[in-house]
Formats: sequence, structure tokens, C-alpha cells
Amino acid sequence: DISASSMENDVKMLGHFAALFSALMWGMAFVSSKVLLQYFEPVEVLFIRLGIGFLALFVICPHLLHIKDRRQEIWFAAAGLTGMCIYYLMENISLTYTSSANVCVIVSMSPFFTAIIMHLLYRDNHLGWSFFLGFVMAIIGISAISFSGQEMQLNPLGDLIALGAAVMWSIYCVILGKIGTFGYNPLQTTRRTFGYGLLFLLPVIAVTGFNPDLNDLA
Repeated sequence: DISASSMENDVKMLGHFAALFSALMWGMAFVSSKVLLQYFEPVEVLFIRLGIGFLALFVICPHLLHIKDRRQEIWFAAAGLTGMCIYYLMENISLTYTSSANVCVIVSMSPFFTAIIMHLLYRDNHLGWSFFLGFVMAIIGISAISFSGQEMQLNPLGDLIALGAAVMWSIYCVILGKIGTFGYNPLQTTRRTFGYGLLFLLPVIAVTGFNPDLNDLA
């Protein structure tokens, strides 16, 4: 059927555009976070960021998410802890020690770790030589772009924290894949993970303090 094929192509194009837009926003986030960290603490940047995102998602999709099975709540909490809280906190902390280019390249390794985790969990997920070759070529390309016109400077502590963030994001992606099988609205599931991320940040704030000067946002 021609109409069905055309619709399928449109959906694929929309998916490619969404992925491209996400990659653009992802790249900009490292630079903007680096600038914000000159005025705010890592936990302050993260809390404000998640708070704005949570409220924006409520405006876009105000409907509450009704969980079908309470056991699914564990997956949302795990996603909020790994992807919204620990990952972004580690990313922000790493940016205070090393360059945004370093963090960008290191965090770009997360798909590699995701594939490894998926392979360990599901043995049918075969990793051939083409996967490893493609990974190396991708990292070389990302590095060439990120370090264009500048010398790469390693910072063991910051780079190691960024590597931990990459692993944490990989775990989050695996969890997110599980949540995707529940059949909920993506906006609602994202908002719920944001909510858990904010919740898990509260103990961190209690220990480190939270006193941002919002005038610096201007």
C-alpha cells in the first residue's frame, strides 16, 4: 500500500529529525553547563534545570500519569536516580575539573557501554567486529570535531568522573528501554523521571546546601 509506505517514511524522517535535534541540544548542553558552573554549584545547576524541565512538561502535557502496575514505579525511580540525578550531577561535577570538549567526547562513549550492558543482559545481542570498528571511527570523528583548533588536555579526576557519567547514562538508557515497553505517553514518562530526579537530589541539597543567586541568570 503506497499510503502506508509513505506514512512509514514520514515517521522515519520525523524520527531522524528528532534524533538530530536531540544531538544538537546535547552538544549545546555541555557548553551552557560549563558557563553556568562559573556562577552556580553543580547541584544548583541540576536542580534548577530539572525544575524548569519538570514545569515545562506539565504545561505541555498537564495530564497525570496513571500507573497500571505499581511495580513499574521502581523502574521510573531507577530512571530518575541514574539518568536525571547521578548522571547529570556527575556531568556537572566533571565540568568543574575538565573541559567541555573532554566531557563531550567521554560521554559520547555511552552507546558503547549501553551495547555492552545489553549484551550481558540479553545474550542474543551479538557484538561483532563491525560494532567495535564503528565505535572507534565514531570516537575519532567526535574527537576531531570537539578538539578542532585546540590541544586536548587530560584531567584524570574530571575525565574519570565523566567516564562514570557515561556508564550511568548507559544504565539509564537500558532502564528507559524497559519503561518504553509499558506503553505510556513519552512526555508523561519523562516528567515522572524528572520528578524522581528532583526527589533524589533533595538529600544532596541537604548535605551540600542550596543558595543560588538567581540574579546571575540575567
